[in-house]
Parts: sequence; C-alpha cells; structure tokens
Amino acid sequence: MQPVIGILVAYVAGLLVGPFIDVEALPQRFWLIPFALLPLWLFFRQRRIPGTVLLVMLLFSIALTRAVLLLSPPQDLSRIDRYAGSDPVVVEGTVIRVQASGRDRSRIDFAAQKVGERGIFAQVTGHVRLYLADDAAGLLPGDRIRFRSRLRRTRSFGTPGEFDMPRHLAYSGIWTTAYLPDRSALVVYADGAPGLLRSIARWRHACSILIERSVEGAMAPFVRALTLGERGALEVDQRRRLAASGVAHLFAISGLHLGLLALFLYRLLLPLYRQSRHLLLWKPPRRVLPIVLLPVLFGYLLLTGDALSTRRAFAACLCVAVFLLSRRQVAPPILLASIALIFLLLEPLALWQASFQLSFAGAFGIISWRRYWQNIGGSTWWPIKKGAQLLVVSLAAITATTPLVLLHFHQISLAGLLNNLIAIPPVTFLAVPLGLLGVATSSVFPAVATFLFLGCSLVLEFVLRATDWVASLSGLGAMTIYFSRGEWLAVAIGVFLLFVPLRRGYRAAAMLLLLALVSVPLRGGTRLSLTAFSVGQGESILISFDDSRHILVDGGGLYGDSFDVGERLLAPALGALDVDRLDAVLLTHNHPDHSKGLVYLLDKFSVGQFWYAGSLDDVTAALRQVLTVRNIPVRQFFHGWTDLPGWGSVELAVFVPRREGRAENDRSVVVSASLGQESVLLTGDLEQTSTAELLSTGRPALVSLLKIPHHGSRHSGAQQLIEAYSPAHALVSVGYRNRYRLPSSTVSALVDRSGGQLYRTDLDGTLRFVSSGFGWEVKHWENGLFR
Repeated sequence: MQPVIGILVAYVAGLLVGPFIDVEALPQRFWLIPFALLPLWLFFRQRRIPGTVLLVMLLFSIALTRAVLLLSPPQDLSRIDRYAGSDPVVVEGTVIRVQASGRDRSRIDFAAQKVGERGIFAQVTGHVRLYLADDAAGLLPGDRIRFRSRLRRTRSFGTPGEFDMPRHLAYSGIWTTAYLPDRSALVVYADGAPGLLRSIARWRHACSILIERSVEGAMAPFVRALTLGERGALEVDQRRRLAASGVAHLFAISGLHLGLLALFLYRLLLPLYRQSRHLLLWKPPRRVLPIVLLPVLFGYLLLTGDALSTRRAFAACLCVAVFLLSRRQVAPPILLASIALIFLLLEPLALWQASFQLSFAGAFGIISWRRYWQNIGGSTWWPIKKGAQLLVVSLAAITATTPLVLLHFHQISLAGLLNNLIAIPPVTFLAVPLGLLGVATSSVFPAVATFLFLGCSLVLEFVLRATDWVASLSGLGAMTIYFSRGEWLAVAIGVFLLFVPLRRGYRAAAMLLLLALVSVPLRGGTRLSLTAFSVGQGESILISFDDSRHILVDGGGLYGDSFDVGERLLAPALGALDVDRLDAVLLTHNHPDHSKGLVYLLDKFSVGQFWYAGSLDDVTAALRQVLTVRNIPVRQFFHGWTDLPGWGSVELAVFVPRREGRAENDRSVVVSASLGQESVLLTGDLEQTSTAELLSTGRPALVSLLKIPHHGSRHSGAQQLIEAYSPAHALVSVGYRNRYRLPSSTVSALVDRSGGQLYRTDLDGTLRFVSSGFGWEVKHWENGLFR
C-alpha cells in the first residue's frame, strides 16, 4: 500500500468513529492524546513495525479528536445558540452566502454579531442559517441584515437512518437556524464593502435573472443548475425526475464543466503561445498554460457557488498543473488520494457530505477501470470507439457510487447506464458550452447570452424527454431500496472487490465477510419489542415479534406538506432496523399526525394487511389510492375486543370503542400485547369517555408499559389509565418544544407519583423497549446506536 493511501485510511477511520463517541464519557483533556503520541512516533519512526503502529494511532487520534470537537464544540457564553428558545429576538449579522431553495424560497447564511430585545443587545459569535420563504433577490455577501425571529438549535429527530442535519450544517459552522415568512421582515441596514466575492455574487445573480427571462417554463431551474451550480433552484419534483433517470450528476458543477472550460481556454491560448519564440524556448505550452488558466478556473469555482464537487475538480486541476510545471509524474490513484487527504485535513466534516463522497467515489471508479476503457476499440471507427469508452466509464462511475447512492438517497436507477450514453454527448458538447458562453457574454452582450441560454434549455429539454422515456420502460424505472447496515455493508464490500485488486488471502476474507453479512440472520430469541419513533408532534410505533414479524401502529405526520415523515424518517428507520416487510399496518384513528406518513410506507414497503376500525371513506384520498394501487388487503375491526392469534408466544388483541357520537380521538383503536409477566398497552389519542369504556372491560389485567394517550394531554384518559395500572414504564410521543406544551405537567406528575418512569421521544429520541417476558430493557437512539 502506498504511504499516502495508508495515511488516508487511518485518518478516515478516526473520522468515522468520531460521531459514535459519547463526549461526556471522554476524559476532560482527551484532545491531548495526539500530542502524547507525537513524540513517541518521532522516537520510533525509524523502526518499521512500532513506527507504523504509532503513526496509525497518531493519525487515528488526530482525526477522532477533530471530529469530536467539530461535532460537539465546547460551550462559549458568546455563542448565538445560547439565545435559542421559544421567544423571538432581534438578530443582526453579516451575510456570508445566499442560495436559492426552490422557486421563491431562499437560504441565507450569515455571521451573527448582535442579538437582543427591547433595545438591549449583546455581542455574539457564530453562524446562522436563515430560511426565507421568499426570494432574496438583491441580497449580497457582506450586506448587514437585521430581523426578528425565534432562534432554534440544530437538532435531529433522533430516528435511525435519518439525514443528520446538525452534522450537515456543522460542516458550514452552523448550529442555529431561524425562519422568516417574507422578505419584508428582513432589513438590510448597510451594504457590504466592494470586493471580489460581492462582484461575483452580483454577476451570478444577474445571470440567474437573465436565465429566468430567457427560458420560459420549468426549464429555467435546470439551466441555472447546469451553468451556475444553483441546484437549490430545482424543485423537489425536478430533483426526483433527475434521480429517476440517473442523470442527476450531470447537473452538479464538477470535473466535466471545469475540464471543458480548461480545454476551451487551452485551445484558445495555444496558438497565441506558439506565436512567441521566447516562450517556446523558455518552456513548452503544456507546462505553462495550465498554471495560467488556474485564476480563470478559480473564478468559475466562485461563480458557481464553491460546491464540494467543483472544489475537488479544481484541486485536481491545481495538482495536475503543478506537477506538469515541475515535470513530476504521479499515478492517478495517488493523486486522487492526496487530494482527498488534503480536503479532509482542511475540512474534516466534508467526509459526511454526499457530494464529497460521490465525487471521489466516481473518480476512483473511473481511475480503477482505466485499463479497460483506455484500451477499448483499437482501430475501430472513432464514434463506436468513443461510445464504447463512454459506456465503460459510465458503468465504472455508476457502479462505484452505487453503495453511496443507496446510503444517501435509497434509490437506484437501472436506466442510468443507458441514459448516460444518451445524455452525456449533447450535454457535454452542446448544453455546457452554450451555458458557459452565455455566462461569459451575459454582462457585455445580454442579447447574445439570451440566445445561448435558450439554446442550452432546448438541448436540455430534448435530453430530459429522452431520458424520461427510457426510465419509463418496463424494468428500467428507479427502484427505492432501504437497506440495513449489514445489507449495505455487503453491497459496499461487493463493489469494493470489483475495483480493488487484493491478494488471494485478503480477497477470500472479504468474500467470507460478504457471505456472512448476506446469509447469517441477526435474530434474537423469543421476545417482544416496541420501537417508538421520534417523529415530532405525531406518533408511530413498531411492534416486533421475535425480531422477525412486525406491526406498525400509525405513521406520524406533520401538518405542513414540505416534510413527509414517512419518506424522511420512518422508511429510513425501518431499513436501518432491517425491516423490509410489515405484516400489518394499523391506523388508530384518522388524524394527520398519525396517518400522513403511512402513504409513503404503504407505497414503498411490502405490507401484509391494513387494519382500521372505521370506513375507508373516512381516510384521505391519498391513503385510499395507495391501498387500491398496491392491492393491500384491508381488515376492519368492530366494537369491543378482538383477539389476534398467530403471533408466537405473544398474546395480541385490539379494542375498538364505540364510535357513534364521539370525537375522532376518542375512536382510537387500542392495542394490547403481552409476553410472560409483561404487557404493553397502546392507546392512540383516547379521551376520557372511551378510556372509561376500556377499563370497564377488565382487560388487560396488568400493564407494565403504557403509551400515554394523546401525547400526554391532561384532557385525555391518561389519569384514569395511570391510576388503574400504575405502569413501571410510561411512554409519550411528542414534538420538541411543541406549541401545545405537551406532555402536560399534570400527567408527568401523575407518572412520577405512581412510581413509574416517563420516557419522551422529544427528549430521548427514538425509544426501544425489549422484553423476554421478565422486565423491560429500555434504550434510546443516540449518536447512531441504541444506548
């Protein structure tokens, strides 16, 4: 193994372990460990084995320490996140960057300087992301802004498999967010000082406006994404369209764009360079011109938003230019590893950015298979040869990035390989050059730029229609897949073996590990487990029997439409928990905070039955449609208790209260599950009348784990149930700092007085209760593990 690759592996290993570390369990001065290892390595570095071991330990500890400190920074009294809370405050700061977030929505990152209320201000530090439900036209880096809003600390829901938003924002140094409904609430009280970044931002904004005016309809966001790197301008449906067709990578500014720009400028400058006899005698053009082009490429990097994939491409151009100038030859894998190491030394949290991972994985795949695509064709006719090379290059990039695409997006497009053959030539040789020329001429010849942008949009429209048609063919559409960690690791190892030549012994060991991950079921013995997902102000609970059969009770849901709990939280969580089939899905009652997340799950997962107590005419049209389209059997329950045999050693039953004349909450279906000496009762949003009816039946006789009804509201049947059963464990599903101030302090006090332990999804995250019939083992999801 080359030294730089070994260094990279040790450093990346330390970064990967960092998020799983419990910071509170570390020694107070744990960050001194690398300083202790450094002199030891310096002393033993000439000895092969101890020197290598100490170097690996040193790099691992450095990366681990940096990851822990960056993800859990020490508290500072001047940090702006100290002012996060339920009360709005006035905030002042300086704009760092402005990004589109769909049509007429924006994200503004700024450095906070003051925060206060009623004329009393305090000096603060830290970056804030402001979500503006309006267009931020005219706002530029350096502008001084002021607004009044509530500040929120970045936090996850605490659900397995969810996108880690706090870590994503920590990469940009952001730990606090705010929201404004419209631009009028944002005051620009001072313009920024003139500078390069401000001029480039103004140019970029002018190009965006010109594109919107030049290109009619829905194609403008695609042109903006391709030419200016404004992927945020794409709506959710447009992003899904690209992902389903397998061509989303073409709309990320990367090596393709920089390579074309560099090639065009090189060809433009080469004849001029050859005109000078002095320059030719000094150095050949291929050693000088790449260095000359770097400032232009750097300007394009800034113009297109300084994205990670563009930075990686620019870093590659920089290294190649330096090596050409110094006449040094470096193997492509070593060059790629060196660039990745430099990136991670400067920005450790870039490792978890999807763009970083996909960019380097794609480049790694292409480099690893260069022995195949470079030698294709021989003397074959040029178009056929280039087409075959493009096919193999696309296959290499798609295969290498498949594990990461599944990890981040849970989707794979079988049409991607064919669509790349269709899309890459016209995008590379027509759309990108037209877009780049449009940007270059926009400020001098806007009429010409208008024509060029329009031409770019026509090419893209043709490409997208063609790729949509291919993706619509039977068997080529996008597949949604939610893997467990073991399954994903098996895919990653399989792909790794395709690209990395290993010695026979190492390859055999990797194959054995792959076989074990695929074939060995990680199942427990006879047990009953309950997983209460943290889904905000809603509710969704998974009942598992012997870790092999599952019933999902409710699917959560937020009252807005911008966040699908089923897609964003529950589906990844089920995949992470190795649940690929739901034997039944039960809707306790038809309220959005219990039902909205079910639509996506019923569409994407294998479901045995849908259980409900009312008529399907009562549920939403979207829910009825997915049940019909997926042909999911519906089982209706009626008034009273219904025993449900067939769940192993677990006794399962549901209770339906009287429905006539009662509110929807008071119609909630109740679930009872018992194993040995333990019993759990799930009560939906049951209110006092139906709770009294439930208790009058005398079932169940004992409850050791109670799901408190209606998120802990004092108007629910919580008091009756707590007094009747005195459960050892009580669970409430609520949103963090919800506006209803649930659970009620009255209910919390009742649980405390009864001697029980109250668990809350807003504070504890996703909770797991496991029993073999004798007591409950309780764990909560934290830092990627149930602890």
